[in-house]
Amino acid sequence: MSSAAKPSHTTETMSDRQKSRSEHEARASGQLPPEVDVKTGSMINPHNPEFITKRPWYLGGGDEGPSLDHQASQKTQQEKLELSLQQADDLVDIERRRLKDAKKRNKFHVGMWVEALKKNRKPYRICQITRIAKKGTVFDLKYDDGATETNIKMKKSERSAKNPRIKITNSGNRSFQVDHALHGKETYDSKRDKYHGFEVQHHQERVREMHAERDAIRRKIRAAESQKEGKEKGDKASGSDTDSDYDSDAGTDSEDEFVQKDSDAKVHTSRLARQGGVGGAQMKVTARNLRIREDTAKYLRNLDPNSAYYDPKSRSLRDNPNPEADPSELQFAGDNFARISGDAVGLAQTQVFAWDISNKTGGNSAVGGDVVAASSSIHPQANPSQAELMRKKFTTQSFDLKKRQKKAVLDKYGGAEHLDGAGG
Repeated sequence: MSSAAKPSHTTETMSDRQKSRSEHEARASGQLPPEVDVKTGSMINPHNPEFITKRPWYLGGGDEGPSLDHQASQKTQQEKLELSLQQADDLVDIERRRLKDAKKRNKFHVGMWVEALKKNRKPYRICQITRIAKKGTVFDLKYDDGATETNIKMKKSERSAKNPRIKITNSGNRSFQVDHALHGKETYDSKRDKYHGFEVQHHQERVREMHAERDAIRRKIRAAESQKEGKEKGDKASGSDTDSDYDSDAGTDSEDEFVQKDSDAKVHTSRLARQGGVGGAQMKVTARNLRIREDTAKYLRNLDPNSAYYDPKSRSLRDNPNPEADPSELQFAGDNFARISGDAVGLAQTQVFAWDISNKTGGNSAVGGDVVAASSSIHPQANPSQAELMRKKFTTQSFDLKKRQKKAVLDKYGGAEHLDGAGG
């Protein structure tokens, strides 16, 4: 931008506009040679639209000849510099080390995020130092909720106390601010990186401590179990002469050995083996929804291309692949067979009953009005027992009502002897 000439703008006449348009059409058709960039010497594509090739007036110049240099980025070299994810994390690590050094020396500076006792009452709250006066003994703080405290007095000798008024926070992302303007601009990814500035070393130390505590508890439990078993068997040496895996100082046990020796891990393994269906303990993590090798695939039941349609996306064969076979000898009658057999029919009837009840008003039904009134809010998924009970009660009342109506008609007009069952 600094090298660009002063902006100048002149209005073209109608004849100049028509002339430039005809020249552009002649270059595009090949009647005239294409223009050449005066700065690079390369040919300018004659099919480029005018808003690309013509230099805008607000960038200035344009009198030296055709050029495409205005298409280049107008940013400075410092503005073009962008930080990668690794570079942004390195800056955070540098600032974190600087903060740790300041924490060792108990040195504060303006803008630092610290923890302080608001009104000298616990708990500690995150705040930012806005002013330091009187050789680092008077502070002004600004808390997250917008509240401020001024003229907080704390001597340098009090910083190393057990519960000081102000203390440096742990080296998290909020405990410092990295000036990226000195090193470059953060990219879109580094700004939105979920783990930007994550302190891996601190996390690993916490994980190791957590697993060390769990291992100590496991060894203690196994030692108690082995002693209990030794007392039950009457073997006095079993409590002391145990396997090294049960000793409290067995530091060579790996995590896998711990899991395999724990009783709860054995229960978990057997449960996974049962979910697999077949194979026993050697198939520990078999997924339950996978077809086992002994089963015949659905699409192999009938290889006739005109047989039942197999949907490969849902892996479903809804119709019976062998409709001409004996139903008693069929091993697979289609996926729809499961929908019209067993408890599936009863569940469907209960669902339809719940839908019908929700569309009726309580007490206005001609059949089973008390059931409708009492079960206007039934839900077969939330309360299946209530829904099933109400459906059975509704069915019984409907049958009794029809029976009474039939008996009333036969008593009034007669003709029971002409019906099957003699009117029963």
